[in-house]
Amino acid sequence: MTVARDRLSAALAAWSSTLGVDGVETRARELEAAETATYATASRVLAILRPRTRAEVQACVRVAAEHGVPLYPTSTGKNWGYGSRVPTTDGAVVLELGGLDRILELDEELGYVVIEPGVTQRQLHDFVREQTGGRLWIDATSSSFDSSVIGNLLERGHGVTAYCDHVACASDLEVVLADGEVICTGYGAFGGEHPESATRALDSWGLGPALAGLFSQSNFGVVTRATIWLMRAPEYARVGFFTVEGDDALAAAVDAIRPLRLDRILPSGPFFGNVYQALRKVMSYPWAATGGAVPLDSTTAEALAAPHRYGRWNGSIGLCGTVEQVELQQRRLEAALAGRASWSCFVDASLAGLEREFPASRHAEVRAVVAGFTGGVAGTGLRGAYWRVGDPPTSEAMDLDRDGCGFKFTTATVPFRGAELLAAARYACEVISSHGFEPGIGVFPVRERALQLHISTAYDRRVEGHDAAALACHAALAAGLMDRGYFPTRLGVGSMDALTRQTPRYGELLGALKRVFDPCGILAPGRYAAEPAGSPLLSMTDAEHCALEREAPREHRYIAGKVPAMAGGTLEHSRLVAELGSMLRDALEGGPCRVLTADARIRIEAVDVDTYPDLAVVHGPPKVAADTHALLNPTLIVEVLARSTEAYDRGLKASYFRRIPSLQAYLLVAQDRPLLELQVRERGDRWALLEAGPGQRLTIEALELELEVDAIYREALSA
Repeated sequence: MTVARDRLSAALAAWSSTLGVDGVETRARELEAAETATYATASRVLAILRPRTRAEVQACVRVAAEHGVPLYPTSTGKNWGYGSRVPTTDGAVVLELGGLDRILELDEELGYVVIEPGVTQRQLHDFVREQTGGRLWIDATSSSFDSSVIGNLLERGHGVTAYCDHVACASDLEVVLADGEVICTGYGAFGGEHPESATRALDSWGLGPALAGLFSQSNFGVVTRATIWLMRAPEYARVGFFTVEGDDALAAAVDAIRPLRLDRILPSGPFFGNVYQALRKVMSYPWAATGGAVPLDSTTAEALAAPHRYGRWNGSIGLCGTVEQVELQQRRLEAALAGRASWSCFVDASLAGLEREFPASRHAEVRAVVAGFTGGVAGTGLRGAYWRVGDPPTSEAMDLDRDGCGFKFTTATVPFRGAELLAAARYACEVISSHGFEPGIGVFPVRERALQLHISTAYDRRVEGHDAAALACHAALAAGLMDRGYFPTRLGVGSMDALTRQTPRYGELLGALKRVFDPCGILAPGRYAAEPAGSPLLSMTDAEHCALEREAPREHRYIAGKVPAMAGGTLEHSRLVAELGSMLRDALEGGPCRVLTADARIRIEAVDVDTYPDLAVVHGPPKVAADTHALLNPTLIVEVLARSTEAYDRGLKASYFRRIPSLQAYLLVAQDRPLLELQVRERGDRWALLEAGPGQRLTIEALELELEVDAIYREALSA
């Protein structure tokens, strides 16, 4: 999205008048930090706003609407692994809500607290513990102590106790809409000239159509307050740890545990992680043991894990209730794990048996896990992001964006069945390993009938090519999991277009709701939205799209019934496309291949998408769609990367192209430096990534073609 300089200047002046000079950040260093995540992103930040009250948030939104400047709300900005605080659209202003950090109300008797979005896990834990003497527990994630409680629930995040489903344990959201007006959800909708509801904090549904769900994983409003339900501390709590040595044993354990969750004998969990997930907690990448080779193979990983008392799969669970209830829960769990777990251990808050059962390398981890299951903040999830970067700083000093940590999640939800968990996990391991990374897999039974998989890669962003490989890896992984029916629970910046797989009518309805809540489209364009960020969309059939193309002076992509206009390219982009096209034609002349330019439309039938790549090559007779005349069987597709579309080209678009049966290679050409990246089909749906830089050549075997990097850039960029 492009914002005219005069409109931005006017908006900045108005915001400065409202927030003061300190409330509007435009220094290059600060903006660059806001543009940095734990993987490659392309969005530029125009400014950062730091309101401290709801009234200031309202004023910021009204100014944005008046001047047509997009806002991207964040809480504390620690959405690590999903894009941090980087906007989903290029050229947005970040609305940073960390300054709204008040705890407004605590009701110990009914067990709830009312907070603002800047309240952190640590802040809430310390406050509740001090005020109640430990009689109430919060449910925290394993992420940063200083991450936002409201930010996590709006992403539908989770913790580990019986209150682990955060969005289900919240009510009475206060929301600033795009016109600056405020609504409250549930029973909070009652008031004004009438008495307020006495149960606004106690019931999330309220009366009539419930709107609360529209403000999680959405861009319909800015949440400035929420009620969080707190768990009464039980009479007794105990935490179990166990290892499972084989995949088949894990599947059997999951199937045996499922009835215990369905019958609510177990209050939550158990939570599983694979051997790579475990190793990240206690060590950095074993460069010496591998001789510098990557990725770490599973046999070596399991050998390294054994001294730490880790197995192929490792689990933990919190048991709580009366002493009798906890004893029953433990007996039933041990029966389910019998013959499947090779080792198990149960400890309570006293940590008796810690030194006897666990090696010293795990003492800090066990203390943190026990704290997380008993109303504390574990904070154990960040160390693993430093896996290939080096020894991490203390928990207090960790900053994944600043420290160059490469860290990216793909999530999936699968049925609570052992066989389906294994199918998804094995596929994830295959894809991630083939891209040169180790698959960290966490399994979270947040609800009784489904399992959430959090699949991560951890790498060093400073190593050239690893960012690109990670994007390609996660795009392939997400697409393959969705093809198998396992859809994400959460999306990161650069992967929002996964929503194009929703049915057209559902997408149209969401678009209509967006226009009701935000008619100017200023709030987080592209966030949890199928349409490309900042693009005006038309709705039409593919045939109508073709009619538009015959008459329109501008090309349009076609995505599941939506037609966003395509932006023009730079002079360097045009030169690279022209030079590559010329080289391909010269090299393939006289053979069975044809080179097609950006005027040629490619049809991807599997996902109902039409697109115009920069170049394409078809081997043999071209096949075209009868109704649209779009090419169906390209062999090679070439895209010259642009800053505004780089994440899309490497991510979702790549996953679309890989669904074309005839496609053998996808070539990405960097515009800012001499670098070619080739994604090449190996067999079935497995793809490999090849790279070539200055002084190197790249071979496209499917076309018996060799490209010289220096020649491409010398001719194209010296003109």
